[in-house]
Amino acid sequence: MVQPLTILIIDDSPEDRQVYRRYLLQDQEHSYTILEAELGEEALALCQQLQPEGILLDFLLPDMDGLEFLAELQQHAKVTMPAVIMLTGYGNESVAVQAMKSGVQDYLIKGQTTAERLRSTVYSAIKNTRLRQQLQRSEERFRTSVENMLDCFGIYSAIRNDKGEILDFDVDYVNAAACEFTGMNNEEQLGKGLCEILPNFRANDLFDDCCQVIETGNPLAKESLIYTSNFDSNQLLAKTIDIRITKMGDGFVASWRDVTEKYQAQERLRSSQEFIERIAETTPGILYVYDLVEQQNVYINSQVSKLLGYTPEQIQQMGTQFLPRLMHPEDFARFPCLFQELGLTEDNKIVENEYRMRHANGEWRWFFSRDTIFTRNPDGSPHQIIGTTFDITERKQTEEQLRLSNERFQLATAAVNCLIYDWDVINDRIERTEGVTKILGYSLKEIPKTHQWWKEQIHPEDRERLITELQSIICANENHYTIEYRARHKDQKYRYVLDRGLITRDANGRVIRAVGSTTDISQRKGAEVALQESEAKFRRIVESNIVGIYFGDFSGRVYEANDAFLETFGYTREDLAAGIIHWNFMTPPEYQTLDQQKIQELQVSGVCTPFEKEYLHKNGTRIPVLLGIARIESTKDNGYSVCFVLDLTQSKRTELALRQSEERYRYLSNAMPQLVWICNPQGQCEHVNERWYEFTGQRTQEAMDFGWTKVIHPDDIVAAMEEWTQALETGELYQQEIRYQKRDGNYSWHLVRGVPIKDEQGTIIKWFGTSTDIDDRKHLEAERNQFLQLEQAARAQAEAANRAKDEFVAMVSHDLRSPLNAILGWVQLLRTRKFDEAHLTKTLATIERNARSQEKLLEDLLNISRILQGKLQLEVSQINLAVIVSAAIETAYPSANAKNICLESKIDRSILPISGDINRLLQVIGNLLANAIKFTPSGGKVEISLFRNGSHAQISVSDTGIGISPEFLPYVFERYHQGHSTHKQGGLGLGLAIARHLVELHGGSIQVASPGLGQGATFSIQLPL
Repeated sequence: MVQPLTILIIDDSPEDRQVYRRYLLQDQEHSYTILEAELGEEALALCQQLQPEGILLDFLLPDMDGLEFLAELQQHAKVTMPAVIMLTGYGNESVAVQAMKSGVQDYLIKGQTTAERLRSTVYSAIKNTRLRQQLQRSEERFRTSVENMLDCFGIYSAIRNDKGEILDFDVDYVNAAACEFTGMNNEEQLGKGLCEILPNFRANDLFDDCCQVIETGNPLAKESLIYTSNFDSNQLLAKTIDIRITKMGDGFVASWRDVTEKYQAQERLRSSQEFIERIAETTPGILYVYDLVEQQNVYINSQVSKLLGYTPEQIQQMGTQFLPRLMHPEDFARFPCLFQELGLTEDNKIVENEYRMRHANGEWRWFFSRDTIFTRNPDGSPHQIIGTTFDITERKQTEEQLRLSNERFQLATAAVNCLIYDWDVINDRIERTEGVTKILGYSLKEIPKTHQWWKEQIHPEDRERLITELQSIICANENHYTIEYRARHKDQKYRYVLDRGLITRDANGRVIRAVGSTTDISQRKGAEVALQESEAKFRRIVESNIVGIYFGDFSGRVYEANDAFLETFGYTREDLAAGIIHWNFMTPPEYQTLDQQKIQELQVSGVCTPFEKEYLHKNGTRIPVLLGIARIESTKDNGYSVCFVLDLTQSKRTELALRQSEERYRYLSNAMPQLVWICNPQGQCEHVNERWYEFTGQRTQEAMDFGWTKVIHPDDIVAAMEEWTQALETGELYQQEIRYQKRDGNYSWHLVRGVPIKDEQGTIIKWFGTSTDIDDRKHLEAERNQFLQLEQAARAQAEAANRAKDEFVAMVSHDLRSPLNAILGWVQLLRTRKFDEAHLTKTLATIERNARSQEKLLEDLLNISRILQGKLQLEVSQINLAVIVSAAIETAYPSANAKNICLESKIDRSILPISGDINRLLQVIGNLLANAIKFTPSGGKVEISLFRNGSHAQISVSDTGIGISPEFLPYVFERYHQGHSTHKQGGLGLGLAIARHLVELHGGSIQVASPGLGQGATFSIQLPL
């Protein structure tokens, strides 16, 4: 429901108020609540209390005029001014103008105002007031939001010339953040040109960007813009801003954010990261962070590639296997103790360690590491360590050389291992340092402070020479002396010492003092001896002529060479002395680039990697050689070096012979009908012949390693690999019959033979094998085995049939003889004796029963004979199975009743007639019922049923008799077979065989089921409808 509008009518005339009330209440579209007041003060009170939406105000009131009322109303208005319509009795433009300026929405003349005009004016004024109030609230929300924004915001309008060109932008509005950004308040910016207050606005290209936004309407967004201006200072400042500019009218609005500090922080962070990365990448050692919990590196710098030969990515991929895989086992065993030591150390404490790591080329390298705790787990235990490690292999290798050159080191470090002395020549008193203990083993307390004592320790052979040299130096007025001699140690052994000193003289040139140092140079002397011995050894190597050796330089000149080199290339000592041997002249042109590369390598590292090339013999023939070169310190310039030359002629011939041999083998293997393969000692395939691809479709690369196993039949793979593994371990002949998959997906049998090829020491170096197709042989063997099994089964079946036939003949003889003997016996009695009528009748009945039994046996035999000869014929007619089943029941009922057997039937008489021989079917059903009654003990139960089973009629005969054993169950319908107790009950065992044949002649089937002996049996006949 629409809320009524509250209107206050202020007029001292009741008649006029009544008219206005009636006009408003007649409005059909709007509902009004009317308030009235005669005086201005009364009206102001109502406005304070009820806050009307509209006011009809008479200009002339008794206590004040309309303009005074408006002034009071505006002063006391709580929130917003209502819509005010001024009413006057006459039209006065000056009053109307003053009213409009005072906030009146409209102006009406009483005598000219109609009802419709009044209602329209009131509603329009209220509506306009509401819209103005909404706009005011919206502007206030906008201003509040913008003023409280952290981002800078401004509204600007274009200043154009007569041609419409933009000259500048007038600042219409800026928020507090924008004032803070420029350092100027609103008064300093509003109404002024943007280029005026920010002179660099054009220089920073923002002026053109803003013009583009106004002309195209496409907004502008720039991030990390460097804006340079004076702002509120005299100094030119650069600030970084993110700015968004959007067109608004003929101007634009802009919002920007001062990101100078963020940008500077990012730049500092980026510079810091670059600085750290440069430090990490330029440090001469490996910098790493190792996770003790995960047991793997989490960071490692690129120096690892230079020092270990692995990229950082490869190290990361090693994961937890990095240390176990690359660290020397002896050193890796010590690492748990190192980690334990790290766990006990304080933060920033360094733990040092030396260990060996395996380079990617297989070489062991020594490293020295410095580690400290990087991060800890919540429990305080170390989590990650940071460390650096340096390759100290060369240091380790040169420690012996450094030890031998200890003398120079000692002199350079202020005679750390020497004796310093100060000799007062006038008073013959010498002050010595404790270095004498290191030199000669005496303590200072044991030595007199005289020159004589020292003189006595000098080797007798050196004493006179030493005195002579010193006198020569003194006489020559020289002040410095350096003398070598031998001095006796406390252990009575002599040491080589070097004495260096400075002589001090008085004004008359007399020696008064000598200060010097005495250093033990025994090690140096030993090193000199060792060097001499080494040079002698090297000379013997050169002269041994094991390989060619020459000394030359980068220019190509050969200074010295041994006989092996000269003889290999056809030169003489005279040629060498004449300087006509130049290695660059001996080099074919195609090797010049290679030579330059090796010279550069020598210049950088002092040695070059051994390489192969050719030298020209003096006669012009080419000789393949292997070169190894190292630079030698010498007074000669231009890269004086020693070069070792190994003649590869024989090696190359051997390689050629080997290639030719391998080529012949390849032709031979490809010509063989078998699949030929070669494996390494680990059983990985290295070669297969073309026949392999032709047969399996597997290309050579696919068969490599253990790829050849993919073509083995899944049923053969386990046995084949077990035998192959055993052969690899024992080195014995491998032989196995397995199936390979052919290109068409079928499998073929192969005889696989592998022979180990051994070297002179008996070590297997290769496996050579063939795979011969024996699929035809395997199929013949399978067929032969199948024929053998069939022949054995047929023989067993024939033997069983013969045994059954023999047993049947014996049984037939017995069954025929038994009734015949009874008949003959009774006939003999009838001839010899006289019987009364009753006995005679009984005797004849007995004879008849035995005769009929014999007739039944003969009929069964004749039926079997007809069946075997295929002469048994059916007399087919339409027959009702229900009638036949009922007839069979009636025939069997007396026998069942005689044994007190319950004979039950379930006959579906709705089954349609079928085509068949009524007598033969009656014979079959009667035989099943007779058997059931015969093999069911007294008091048992026999049940016969006839029902529809799909498209067949089914007749079932079940009993609770002796049942059938599981062993005999498959042979129930076989001729000449009888159960264990069948013969005891009489009969030849032909009835069921005849029944099966008769049923099959009718297109049906007969089945039997029995849970076992003593649990009855069920015979079922199915005949097609």
